[in-house]
This record gives sequence, structure tokens and C-alpha cells, in this order.
Amino acid sequence: MIQSGNTSKIICLPVEITREIFRYLHIHNKKVGCKVTKGEEEKCMCWQLDLLSVSMVCKSWYSIGVEFMKQKKSWLSLLNYGSDQRTFPFRSRLVKLLNESKLSNLVFHHAVRHLVIDLASFDTIRRERTKNNMVIKRKVHHGNSLADMVQLLKLCTNTERLEIVCDAGFVNLLSQHNNDNNNVVSSLSVIEKQIVLNSKIKRLDLIGFNPIQRCPCCAGKNWDKYLSSFIKCLSLNTLVLQHVLPSKELFDALSEQKELKRIVLYRSLITVPESQIKMSNKNRGEKRMNSISRIPQKLWKQITSLHIYEDIEDASTWPNKRYLYDLVQHVGSQLEELTLQFGTKEQNEISLQLNKIDTVETILIEDPKSILHELKAKCKLQRVSLVNVPEYQPIR
Repeated sequence: MIQSGNTSKIICLPVEITREIFRYLHIHNKKVGCKVTKGEEEKCMCWQLDLLSVSMVCKSWYSIGVEFMKQKKSWLSLLNYGSDQRTFPFRSRLVKLLNESKLSNLVFHHAVRHLVIDLASFDTIRRERTKNNMVIKRKVHHGNSLADMVQLLKLCTNTERLEIVCDAGFVNLLSQHNNDNNNVVSSLSVIEKQIVLNSKIKRLDLIGFNPIQRCPCCAGKNWDKYLSSFIKCLSLNTLVLQHVLPSKELFDALSEQKELKRIVLYRSLITVPESQIKMSNKNRGEKRMNSISRIPQKLWKQITSLHIYEDIEDASTWPNKRYLYDLVQHVGSQLEELTLQFGTKEQNEISLQLNKIDTVETILIEDPKSILHELKAKCKLQRVSLVNVPEYQPIR
């Protein structure tokens, strides 16, 4: 708006000029290099935040801004953009903008549905070895990471999906003794208090960061032992595991989630080494354990939907008979939907969004000797989707 001369008359900019301003911000800022990501991305992404900021100038700009951002790449992706240093470089500015949105009763803070927690982004005590092979403790400080996360949970009350990211070396971030200061545990406690006030989180993703392919020692390194209390404050209907093998303790906590009906496994069908079985099951006499058998029977009995996604490169070597046999032995009779897909990374990532039902037609299981026929006989299976499963169809 512009004040005209000595009069008090307010003149609004024409809509065409305002739109041109938005287009200028979009084009001008798509330059090579970015001072925030420091070269991690080919092009600067800050223009998305600039658009969000100018959309709050006045009502007319707000209306145009909302329309413009629907057509362009959304700023929402920046909210969970993680840097190589395991930080979220855009979050602090976004927290300020979303707080302004709430104070002005706008829609932006309501648009957030998905938040990511990377445990390595909090202040931690990292155990490292020196060149002389000595173990030392080093404090790792990440500024406002925890405060930003808590503030986002306060502002974004429509959040439905929560991701927790950690890597195989997570134990090196944690203290091993009760008298040590464990900042990850205290951080989770602070977040837990805020999540209690947000009852809309229905989906939990546990994600292994940069995992070693199919390594059970790394995928199941008990990094989740601090999450059991945290899980209890959620009310979930969907659990997604990516490159992880949760501990028995965490699965026991998840089995108390009465509304948890769907499990998604992305590269998370992992066989536990015999040595680990002996250590954890001294008196149970189990000969084989994997992700399927580690899920408690109590949890299996309430699962109605199971999705298994694997890389297409593993289609010919994946031990489908063994895993499907274990599935028949453990799954409950309530299972109604089963998806087994060997896809490209892009295909699997799209499927993981779970936004819509797959268009793949239900496969008719006619062979009475088939393991899937046995599974169908045990359960209430209404829909079986198989994508690139060699035994049942050619790989596309």
C-alpha cells in the first residue's frame, strides 16, 4: 500500500504489479549457490521463505501469495530439509514466520502435516576415538535445534506424521552411565511434554540414517531404547520402518497402541544373527529371528494392513519364501491388505507417502500350494498387491 502525498488516502497496488513482485522474487532468487545450505544444493531455495514473508505484508498480498505458492514449489519442504551437518538450516526463520502466521490468524502454520526429528541435531555428548585410540567425550552443540522443534509442535497443531531419524552410530552420541548428562534423553523429555498436547499425530516413521546395507548390527543397534516412554504419549494408526530393526522393548511399547492397524516396512526385513538370538532369547529356543518374528504377537493380532517395499535390484535374491513363511506363522487373522513391492527408489518413496491406494490390481492366488494361498486362508485378506515379485509375475 502507498500513502498518497499530503492526503490520508491509501492506494493499493494493482494486482498485476503485486504478482510481478512475486514472480521477481521467484526468478531473482533462483541463483546458483546458497548462503544457507552453503553449496549443498545447486540452486538457492531461500526465495520460498521470501515469498512466505511477503505474503504477510497485507490482505491483498496474502491472497495473491497463497495463490502463487500453490503453483510453485512449496516452502513446506524446507521445514524438514536436513543439512550434511545434521541440522535444519531453514527452521529458525520458518519458526518466526509461522509464529507470525498464527498471530495474524493466517493459514500457513495450519498447513504443516509432517515434522522430522533428527536426534543427532540436538546437543549431544559424542564418544570418539583419537588417533592414539583413546576414547574421549566431545560436546556437540546445535544452537536452537531443540527450541525450534518444540516451537514447531506448538504452532503446527495439524501435524499428523512424525519422523524420528537416527544412525547406526547413535550409541556414540549417548552417555553410558546414569550420572552422565544425557542431552538426547532430556531433549526427548521436553518434546514429549509438548506432544502430549498434540493428539493429531497418527503416523510414526523410524528411519535409519545412512545405513549399511542389510547389516543387522547397525539397523538394530538398540538406539531406540530411549523412545519407549516417548511412544506412550502418541496415539498411532500407522508405523513405518525404514532401514531399521527396532528393539523388543520398543515393539512392546508399540503393542500398547490400540489403534495401530498398519505397518510399513521399507528395506526393514532383516534377519537377526544367531549370536544375538542367543543373547536375547536364552530360554526361548528360537532358531531364527527377523523383523517379522520380533514384532509381538499382541501387535500382529491387531494389524489389518501390511506393506513391504524393497529395492528392485534385490527382487531375484530376496528370500521371499522364507519371509512369507514367517509371516504366515506370526501374522494375525485380522490382516486384510498385503502389499509386496520391488520398485525403484522413486517408486518406493512415492508409495511411502501412503496418500492413495495403489492402482495395482489384486492378484488372484489360485495355487493351493502357494505360501500366499496359505496366508489368505489364515487371514481375512481382501487385497493382495504384488509388484515385480518374480515368482508371481515378470519384473517390469
